[in-house]
Amino acid sequence: MLIKFIRAGYQLAGYQDRRLTKGLSLAALDGCLLTVSYFIVAQLILSVFNTTISLPIILLSAVGLLSCLLGRIYLSNLALSHVFGGTYAMMAEARIRIINHLHALPLGWFSAKRTGDLSVRLTSDLELIEWLWSHFLAVFTSTIFTMLLILALLCWIDLFLALLVIITIPFSFWVMSLTQRVISRYDEKMLDTASNAQAELYDYIQGINVIRCFGQFGTAWKRLSNALFQQYQAQLVLETKPSALVALFGFVSEFSFLLLLVSGGYLLFQERLDIQHFILLNFFSLIVYRQLQTLGDGLIKLRFSSRAMERIKKLLSETSVATYNDGNASIIPSSNEITIKQLSFTYPEQSCPALQNIDCHIHANAITAIVGPSGSGKSTLLQLIAQMWTPDSGQILWGEYDTKIIASEILDRNIAMVFQDVVLFSASVFDNILIGNQNATAEEVIQAAKLAQADEFIQKLPDGYQTILGDNGYSLSGGERQRLSIARALLKKAPIILLDEATASVDASTEVAIHRVLENLSQHCTVVVVAHRLNTIQKAQKILVMHAGCLLEQGDHDTLLRQNGLYAQLWQRQQQSLSWQLTPNKQGMTT
Repeated sequence: MLIKFIRAGYQLAGYQDRRLTKGLSLAALDGCLLTVSYFIVAQLILSVFNTTISLPIILLSAVGLLSCLLGRIYLSNLALSHVFGGTYAMMAEARIRIINHLHALPLGWFSAKRTGDLSVRLTSDLELIEWLWSHFLAVFTSTIFTMLLILALLCWIDLFLALLVIITIPFSFWVMSLTQRVISRYDEKMLDTASNAQAELYDYIQGINVIRCFGQFGTAWKRLSNALFQQYQAQLVLETKPSALVALFGFVSEFSFLLLLVSGGYLLFQERLDIQHFILLNFFSLIVYRQLQTLGDGLIKLRFSSRAMERIKKLLSETSVATYNDGNASIIPSSNEITIKQLSFTYPEQSCPALQNIDCHIHANAITAIVGPSGSGKSTLLQLIAQMWTPDSGQILWGEYDTKIIASEILDRNIAMVFQDVVLFSASVFDNILIGNQNATAEEVIQAAKLAQADEFIQKLPDGYQTILGDNGYSLSGGERQRLSIARALLKKAPIILLDEATASVDASTEVAIHRVLENLSQHCTVVVVAHRLNTIQKAQKILVMHAGCLLEQGDHDTLLRQNGLYAQLWQRQQQSLSWQLTPNKQGMTT
């Protein structure tokens, strides 16, 4: 198990740090010096019983023990320095590799994962592995070498009694193996409940405003407290269930020593063993059993951390949801038109398809709108165009090339997207917009803000563009946050712009101004817009009408109205809603 764990750690880091190997070698030497010190004590005991003890022998033994002590202090410090340095360097590299792997996953993968669970794997699980490597591997190596050398000394003292000691060791390991199997039944649940508890805590803190507004402290607190209680129960079970077997392991070790003591005493009274060898035998065997208990405790921790290692490896091998596209980085399509052929997609862990057999053509340098009732698949289609998910079947062609053979870095560079849920960072307004293009000048940032109708409210902030936003821009209104997101996308100057309900939270005049900007951009960009308010996309060159995951209609505004289908019904309903008025009823209430 230990070798498997170490190899898994090397695979996780992607390399083997020489300092770790050197540190473990020094730890082995430390174990050898410890054995030498025991050997010196043994020789001193033999000289006492052989009446050959003398002052020079005592002084020589003292010098030898002092030398071993000083050597062990030096080797131990040096070994720990190398082991700690190598471990922390490898785990730092492992974290970087995990982050790079997460960066390579399609964005849609993250929407299917809870932030708390991901946070536990990146923090608690890795910290557990890091702690075990840095604090256990050196001790384990030293203990193994000490045990082997002392067993060799026991064989030198008396082969028969040494075999008695060696025979009891496999039984102790069998008990330890049984303990580990019991622990394995509960450690996965403990890690899962810890992840769930952290996710619930994260949701509780993130949603505290909603919880307070709707008076849901009782319900939300009950969910959080239940998650914490489940974690408490899982930890309690993990500690108590194997306790009997852990105690049995200690009993087996102590009983083995007692058995050896009785067997040695019997041979002593039978005059088949002299007193000095009897004392040495019990002295060394006691050391072996103490080292064995240290080893057993370490193996229990090793089993637990192996589960954490498996969880991280599972994260690194995550390919069932979608596979990141490592296509040809030299392929750049000659046009920005998008063709979708027989596209179907089902979200993970769901049986009902979100999209079924979608066929359409999105013209280059034009605005294409996607409309339809809620849940019809509008945002899903946009996300698939953005390569946030991998379709179950069908093709998405950018120009003349299937996006599957185009490198993701090329796709990411040429597609700008405004998400329905805006994400802002705890940084300045300027830096939040600059994310769209790190090489942009200050003038370009301001120009993008102006195009997104954001410059006016930014200038009113305490420090203007240098105003630091709170967590996810909590101090801004929904419309202001959306305008910053649009400015970020415009700054990217990508040839393909995707907007998912990008103007849902802005006022009517701002929405009109933004759509006017999009109309100008469509002269040299491909713009795809998901919209609910149909009056804002009347001028779109093509409108795709979605319903229940299917593409029912497509065409421009006038064509769709003449077809008198779903689009015409939606348009009629929205036009009727414009004439709605609130009037008081007989009770004086408005209706």
